[in-house]
Amino acid sequence: MTQFEQNISNLRANLDAQKAEYETERWNQLSTTELAQFREEQERVCRDGVTALQTRRDEAIKQKEQELRNALRQEIDYKFSEASKKLEEAQALFAKLE
Repeated sequence: MTQFEQNISNLRANLDAQKAEYETERWNQLSTTELAQFREEQERVCRDGVTALQTRRDEAIKQKEQELRNALRQEIDYKFSEASKKLEEAQALFAKLE
């Protein structure tokens, strides 16, 4: 192999090493700039989404709580109203017997 051919071979080997080094350097730049910015944006979107979901969840819970309280009040009002009527009837029945 001539010196020229050896030089070309060395240049090719050096080029491959430079390519790998360049790729590593560029990736470090991209990961600390564009990728980091993209990651922050995605985290913000997720936080906003979670916050929105939590708000919807809280509102749904409050609405269900109100519905259950209203249903309970109606049930209690009905039952105690009926009990009061029955007691009034019993009281009237015993008042007639005296």
